[in-house]
Amino acid sequence: MLEEIKNQFAINGYLLVDHTSGTLGAYESRYIVECTKCKTQKTTAWQYRSSQCMTCRFSLLRDNLWAALNNKANSLQMHIISRRDEFTNERGDIEIECEKSHKYTISGVHLKKTKGCKFCLGKNTDKLDLHNLSLTMRDNGWRYISGDYENKESLITAACSAGHKITKKYRAFSAGCVTCQHLNQRSSFKELANIIESEGYKVVGAADEDFTFETKFSVLCPLCSNEFRTSRRAFITDETRCPHCALAKNFSAGELELTEWLRSVGYYPEKVKIAAVGEIDAFIREKSLGVEFNGIYFHSNAHVENSYHYKKYCNALEQGIRLIQIWEDEWYVNKDIIKSILLQVLKHEKNLTKVHARKCDLIQPKKETVEAFLEKNHLMGWAPYSAALALYYENEPVQMLTLAHHHRTGSEITLSRLCTKMNTTVVGGFSKLLSQCPKPLVTWSDNRFSNGDVYAKVGFKQDGIVPPDYQYVKSGMRVSKQSMRKKEDEKLTGKTELELRADQGYYRIYDAGKIKWQYR
Repeated sequence: MLEEIKNQFAINGYLLVDHTSGTLGAYESRYIVECTKCKTQKTTAWQYRSSQCMTCRFSLLRDNLWAALNNKANSLQMHIISRRDEFTNERGDIEIECEKSHKYTISGVHLKKTKGCKFCLGKNTDKLDLHNLSLTMRDNGWRYISGDYENKESLITAACSAGHKITKKYRAFSAGCVTCQHLNQRSSFKELANIIESEGYKVVGAADEDFTFETKFSVLCPLCSNEFRTSRRAFITDETRCPHCALAKNFSAGELELTEWLRSVGYYPEKVKIAAVGEIDAFIREKSLGVEFNGIYFHSNAHVENSYHYKKYCNALEQGIRLIQIWEDEWYVNKDIIKSILLQVLKHEKNLTKVHARKCDLIQPKKETVEAFLEKNHLMGWAPYSAALALYYENEPVQMLTLAHHHRTGSEITLSRLCTKMNTTVVGGFSKLLSQCPKPLVTWSDNRFSNGDVYAKVGFKQDGIVPPDYQYVKSGMRVSKQSMRKKEDEKLTGKTELELRADQGYYRIYDAGKIKWQYR
């Protein structure tokens, strides 16, 4: 019987080593066998005697995959330098070399998808040595001068063909020389629209023919159909494209950019984990300031509880840490405003212009002035108002507030917007504006950015805590809850607003709550 069992295993490529349990030849009897090809031992039941050796099977699969990757590399005039015995699976790194001797590592997954050498295609994101950096800059019409390349956000100094010397991020060089572009920045909107639409984007509406480098207009993304605001500087010089697609590609790119900017203004943020608070993306110890860069999908109710951001704010406050919590789309869409807020919180006077309120004129601005000022300088932009006051310095608005009737009560007067020109501090400005306002007033401070000190200092009293409120998230963008209220036909379904929006692929994202303030 034993010899018959040995022969059966041998037919299937196994050497019988031992019988461990059960009756010989019984269906459930177990044996230790050794593969005659790879010498791998395993314990198996009699019923599985004809099963293939998994080690040999996976080895064959790897051989076939290795051959397919070599064929792919050869079709792109490249070859694989790595040895076969170093290859474990398609997600592992493989060293390759193109016909121009560019060498780099790539995973098998990406090799199957690539269209050629990333150096030759100009898509390199790895560290470049000085030789390759100089060649790449030359191909883009620049003469390399100095700077080390770590990634596309690295600062490089180079000169254009006209001799203009400039220092900027590597990714921005392909857009051309800013100085040369400034000389022709008032070219027609039609010319700019043609450039944009040549990339597949669609310009929505039109702008004045005599537009500036910063004039914003709407563009429709060809990939996700998202409509976003851009400008000549953003699209041409900074190479900023659809924020929706940018978020979908890399959720950490903005966090890296934020950290590098903080370093550029003289701070050294650390990514830390504090027991009572949790992880903080950028912690500046000397200021006891933490900055969180929150990916809006991973911080929605798909991944965290509704009170997550409020609890983190409270826990940080108990530890003496001021915590700023930024949504990723805020950074991509209103980066300059976020930077200005952080400079104000850090009291970084080197990058702030100081203006004294006593030197300012108090004026009731025109509606178009209010809208333009708030859209440019306030994170939430413009909102309907009933009255507005502004401080002008040298014929230019530097601080502004608007008043409105509360949208629910209709009787309370709310301080709807308090806004200072970006990168500007107006000493005594809020007090001067407030002296002309009626009483009582109510307003709210957002725990994501403010501890409410600006109100407490001028006489506002805390009048309550507002629990975390929500917005909706889908495809990397936030939308207001008001726009997601149930429509008339949806009320007949019997489903809640949350259920309806969940069916449509929306998640809720909750803020860190607010503090209500009253001024009497």
